[in-house]
Amino acid sequence: MKTKAFTLLMLLGIISNAQITITANDAPQPGDVFVNAHDTTVENIYPGVPGEDVIWDFSILGEDKVDTTFIVQASQVDFNNEYPEATIAEIMPQDTLFLQTTTDALTLIGERNKLYRVKFDDPIKGLQFPITYGTTFQDSGHFLFYSPYDTVVQGVQIDTVNLERSYSLHDTCIAYGTLKLPHATYNNVLMIKETLKIHEKLSVYTQWGWVDVEDSIYTVIRYDVYKNGYGSQLLDLLIDPENGSVKSATYKWTESNPVAIMNNVNLNIYPNPAQNTINVTVPYNQTKAYILNNNGQILSAKDYNSHQFYIDISNLPASTYFLKVETPVGTTTKKFIKE
Repeated sequence: MKTKAFTLLMLLGIISNAQITITANDAPQPGDVFVNAHDTTVENIYPGVPGEDVIWDFSILGEDKVDTTFIVQASQVDFNNEYPEATIAEIMPQDTLFLQTTTDALTLIGERNKLYRVKFDDPIKGLQFPITYGTTFQDSGHFLFYSPYDTVVQGVQIDTVNLERSYSLHDTCIAYGTLKLPHATYNNVLMIKETLKIHEKLSVYTQWGWVDVEDSIYTVIRYDVYKNGYGSQLLDLLIDPENGSVKSATYKWTESNPVAIMNNVNLNIYPNPAQNTINVTVPYNQTKAYILNNNGQILSAKDYNSHQFYIDISNLPASTYFLKVETPVGTTTKKFIKE
């Protein structure tokens, strides 16, 4: 683990920054691609204090990993019928968020990943427009999630899991100034402090009926930095509520190195091994897919206009093959087995 035995303070800025306003025009749009780096081993770093014309120097942040987020129209994503209010989908390596963009807000409608699909019965507004220095806004949200969960824990049969979460959000735009990141410096940025209180109830259904497992209330604090025309945070800091230090940082990474994008195209193949067809998911809706043998010879090539599709492999002899996909933001390859 690396050590950063110093504090990054907000310093009075020498450059005069014009106050800016974030509007719905700065919200994510279909076709946007965001390449982000994550530093999860930060130590003794603090976000600083509120102010005007300030400088945040986070140029020392590390790159524990880099990944890519894609914004597409919600209608292009599977299960979109479960989120009819959503206008865009934010496809990340592990999750997909369904969002609604309007002139006055960016609202979270639901989320899905490999474990669950959630739809808010009370959607929460993550951002309310316009945002400028001194702006304060708040909102609440709620969802109730049921899922079959057939398992035995310490001799107790569990049939269903019930997760309920309530959110209370309070955001304040606390500062504006200049942001220094490892690869670039950005003038005229806004910093928002987000305080999110979460009430979570977890219960399971057993042979004795519903049993409460957990009932907890906790607070998540983040500092987010925005700039006109980018569509997402330049910097997201997760804060330790006990001492105010930064627990982890996610920030805009340079797109000048295409290798990082190529290596982070999230390609999934299932089932694997397979007999007749393979199902393929990629985080973009324009894909060219190639099947290659062990010698690198191309056996087939086809264009797809969806981020989810299937390929007929019934005519291939039993062996090991490679699926190569090309997307507008990069290329990746994964092995699969034909039984």
